[in-house]
Amino acid sequence: MKFSIRLCGIAVLSMSLMACTIGNGRICGPQTPRAYCDKEAYQKLLHPKAYGEYWVKTGMTKESWREDWVGCGGYKDGDFSPHVRDINTLVEQGLSQSEAREKLKDSLKSCMQSRGYEYLREP
Repeated sequence: MKFSIRLCGIAVLSMSLMACTIGNGRICGPQTPRAYCDKEAYQKLLHPKAYGEYWVKTGMTKESWREDWVGCGGYKDGDFSPHVRDINTLVEQGLSQSEAREKLKDSLKSCMQSRGYEYLREP
């Protein structure tokens, strides 16, 4: 009995000297990634916001935001990915694939800004 109590005491002392903690249901050490131990950071990794959800405008309802987003070229679910046919059209005009994607993304940005939206990326 005394041996098991000593063993538990040694284990607790060892963990305290190694700076280990318990967070998010896991044992976390000093080199453990933050998302592994921080529940909020872990949830952000598992369920990231869509690109469109970072575009905000005061007084907008979800439905009016969706209409503006789709009108500017986004998907109904808030995501954005340039259509292949649009990329191919720009590639035929002499742009590279990455330049074509960037141009289409810039077009979406300017459309949303012209409608009064602001891009707020969380830190």
